[in-house]
Amino acid sequence: MTADASPDDTSGVPAAATPALDALIEEHLPSLNAYVRVRTGAKLGTKESISDLVQSTCREVLRTADKVPNVDEAGFKYWLFTMAERKILNKVRHWEAGKRDQGREAGGMSVVEGQRLMQSYGGFHSPSHGAVLSDEIERVEGSMHKLPEDYREVIVLHHLVGLPHKEIAVAMDRSETAVRQLLSKALARLVRILRTSEKDSTS
Repeated sequence: MTADASPDDTSGVPAAATPALDALIEEHLPSLNAYVRVRTGAKLGTKESISDLVQSTCREVLRTADKVPNVDEAGFKYWLFTMAERKILNKVRHWEAGKRDQGREAGGMSVVEGQRLMQSYGGFHSPSHGAVLSDEIERVEGSMHKLPEDYREVIVLHHLVGLPHKEIAVAMDRSETAVRQLLSKALARLVRILRTSEKDSTS
C-alpha cells in the first residue's frame, strides 16, 4: 500500500476505489514529498517528520475516497496538494499555540527517495555535478526558504503543483502577465541564491 499505510488506514474505503487511488498517489508521491518539504519551512520541519505529514495526507485521501473530486489527473494532483496544505496549516497552528515544547528532527530518507525528491526539484534546479545527494537537497530547500513568500509560492505552484500560469493567476490574484514576470524573477533569484550557497560550500 502507498506510503506504508496499514490495513486499518483504509477501513471504510470502497475496495474498488483503493487500487486506483493507490496508483494516483504513488505517481505523485515524489512531488507531494517535495511540496511538503518546501512548504513546511525550517521551523516546522524540525518539529514534525516530513514523512509523517506526507503519509498522513495519503491516509486521509484513502479514508475519504468517496470525496475525491471527479477531475482529471492534474485536478487530482492539485486536490492532493490542497489536502497536504491543510495538514501543514493545522500543524503550524498547533505549534504556534504552544501545545508542545520539544521538537524532533525529520527522519532521513533512502538514496532512492532522495533521488526521486531531486527529480521533483528538477523543474527549477539542476544538481551540481558530484554533489552529495543529502547536501544538495538541503541546499535547494534552504535556498527556497530564503526566497520572499510570493517568489516561493509561484515556483511551488508552477513546478511542483503543476498549475498553468492562468490558474496561478487566479490563485494568487494577479494577472497572467504578472505571474509570468513573477515566476521569471523568482527563478532568477533562486539561481543566484543557489550559486552563492554552492560557492560558500566549496570555499
